[in-house]
Amino acid sequence: MNSFLSVMSPCSLLYFLFIIVSTASDTLTLNGSLMDGQTLVSQGNSFELGFFSLGKPMYRYLGISYKNISVPTVVWVANGDFPLLDKSGVLKIGKDGNLVLLNSTRDIIWSSGLSTMVNGTLAQLLDSGNLVLMESGRADSGNYLWQSIDSQSNAGIPGTKLGLNVRTGEEWYLRSWKDWDDPSPGDFTFKLDNPELPQLVVFNQDVKKVRFGPWNGVTFIGGGIPTKKMNPVLPITMVSSGDELYFLIRTTSDNIISRTFMNETGLFQEFYWDLQINQWVEILMLDKYICGNYGLCGFNALCTGDDSSICQCLKGFTPKVPEKWKSLDWSDGCVRVTNLSCSAEDKFISLKQLNFPDLSHYQIGYTTASDECQSNCQNNCSCTAFATLDIVGQESQCLHWFGDLIDLKKDNVDDLVLYIKVAASELGSDGISNTKGKKWVVVGVPAAAGVILLVLSCFSLRWKLRKNEKGWMMTTKKRAKEQGNGINLEDSECRRHEEDLDLPLVDFDTIKTITCDFADIQKIGQGGFGPVYKANPTALFYHTWVLLTAKLHTGQEIAVKRLSKNSRQGLTEFKNEVILIAKLQHRNLVRLLGCCIQNEEQILIYEYLPNGSLDSYIFGLHSQLLTPFSFFHFCGYMSPEYAIDGLFSIKSDVFSFGVLLLEIISGKRNRGFSHPYHDLSLLGHAWNLFNERRALELLDPLIRSLSSMSEVSRCIQIGLLCVQRHANDRPTMSSALWMLDSENALLSQPKEPGFYSERSITELSTYEAPMTGNELTNTFCEGR
Repeated sequence: MNSFLSVMSPCSLLYFLFIIVSTASDTLTLNGSLMDGQTLVSQGNSFELGFFSLGKPMYRYLGISYKNISVPTVVWVANGDFPLLDKSGVLKIGKDGNLVLLNSTRDIIWSSGLSTMVNGTLAQLLDSGNLVLMESGRADSGNYLWQSIDSQSNAGIPGTKLGLNVRTGEEWYLRSWKDWDDPSPGDFTFKLDNPELPQLVVFNQDVKKVRFGPWNGVTFIGGGIPTKKMNPVLPITMVSSGDELYFLIRTTSDNIISRTFMNETGLFQEFYWDLQINQWVEILMLDKYICGNYGLCGFNALCTGDDSSICQCLKGFTPKVPEKWKSLDWSDGCVRVTNLSCSAEDKFISLKQLNFPDLSHYQIGYTTASDECQSNCQNNCSCTAFATLDIVGQESQCLHWFGDLIDLKKDNVDDLVLYIKVAASELGSDGISNTKGKKWVVVGVPAAAGVILLVLSCFSLRWKLRKNEKGWMMTTKKRAKEQGNGINLEDSECRRHEEDLDLPLVDFDTIKTITCDFADIQKIGQGGFGPVYKANPTALFYHTWVLLTAKLHTGQEIAVKRLSKNSRQGLTEFKNEVILIAKLQHRNLVRLLGCCIQNEEQILIYEYLPNGSLDSYIFGLHSQLLTPFSFFHFCGYMSPEYAIDGLFSIKSDVFSFGVLLLEIISGKRNRGFSHPYHDLSLLGHAWNLFNERRALELLDPLIRSLSSMSEVSRCIQIGLLCVQRHANDRPTMSSALWMLDSENALLSQPKEPGFYSERSITELSTYEAPMTGNELTNTFCEGR
């Protein structure tokens, strides 16, 4: 649940010791002190200041958290660099007027840092969450000597500034913690970049990771992020006052509890507290999709985010290193096919619905005429692109870029036009196309090892809908009678459904014959919805076998699944499902060859898997630590939209992959998964562990010594992103592969997975029982 998107986890709540012993005051005076176990509480009971622990109970911190919500959420920490080692910490007003934090030996480990001595100060915790230090006689003036909201924090509350003082160089920004339980400064910051044309940027140390902007006087433009929109809860305004230039986070109502958050991986999010469900609800995620990553496609390339071609060279450019480009490494970007002539022969192509390149090498000027802006770029040999920009309340601005262009991406929201200079010989009919008509198709080449690599190589294929042709119905009633093979469709109920299903149908007597009347010796597996039998050619008359395999268009062995009487599925539902499964044929899926409908019997005929099922490989890996793998067909786990509504898309493919990834890591099957403390599925269990920051507990202990914990944690998060309930929230398959292959990819917070609700004991009893010993089952596609 979104409530655990806060910095705290249920595990850490055991140590989050804001002891409920309050001074019943919001103010600390010269003669007062705040000891461990006491708190300052703001006047409106919104925030409190006190001592607490995170995941390590021996470390104590002084900080501010929300008071009036059920999930402890810290918004500011004083001594993140220097935790107290016991509960002897004391906060007081020092002789020089500073707020100081003392340890057990009464050494100062943190101070508000006033450079000049001030006599007679007091500290007050405001109802905005801001801890302020002011002169005692000017408590109501609003003139603060120091305030916590100006200090570095991983969280922003209404009133937080992101900007700088252009005279002193002082900056205000968000900084991540080093880890969820370590509030010392991390590597990621979210700050103002380029005061001349302001934009907000996420940095990893000095390297740009995500860019948002620039600002046009009212809103950010050309961010290239689909989720970007005017925020109705936490709007951002730009303030230019004297020497200060900053973005101000505010809220539309004092009744709204809200915050921004930069986590330890550099993910920037905004939340509001939903009073109805008592949870933090996400309202913005800055780097939600693949093209949000800064400069993903390198220089002179456009990030489209398309499943088939994430990156494209701009027209007139070609990949600098084609081999790396084809293997998902776009970092070298693109270079010109034909150099510019530095003359009037050079032309401009216009590109729409994309963001502006980053402002690393640019020049800005004011002009009222677009043709003047173009002329200036035409006459400057170093100018490679130009655009005009309307800034609210100012003249139109002319932007010129010089050298290579970086961080271009699609933006379907903003109506911006960028003009790029190209050699005349490269002009064509469109502005964004692959050089000389050549299409650089992105294929997944993940770096994961072992079975994950094998599965990824299968899943990188896109689903293709196969058209069933009438030619399948080759075996006729006359031919069957002539051969005397026992296949008689004339009196079979199957005959009535042939046209509906557009799939080969076999009568029940033939099914009984090829399975030796469903003999136990022919049984090869037992699923939650019925047993599976292998067909026995030696038990058939020769003509029966030949004609049956011809009818099914297969020359190989077949398997039969007999749906149990208690599957609770009627004839209409069964027919609809067969039609859907038939359309989902895929070369990595076990193929549905035919079926039978007669009286109460509902039977599916599949190709036989001589190497066993995927099930045996995944879980055999964990029980026997096998390293060699035989080729197998893959049967996908049905996504919620298909299982419930019969809807299918490439995002259903992604859901199946996510389930498989979590099963590989845990060594447990999603179907039949049980836990002593809840009735959640494997997906729900994994999601809860992730939100509680205990995701590594999902890893099968048998392979723990063989695994990298950071890689496992990343795979779990990617798996959860793939199994999110709503298809639109899931990444594309190519994006999932890219996230697995790139250590620098910023991963978003997964939302609730599909099939999350707890199941009843009755429901669990219908699931497939766990395998024991050397049992081998065959896994087939079931839309249930």
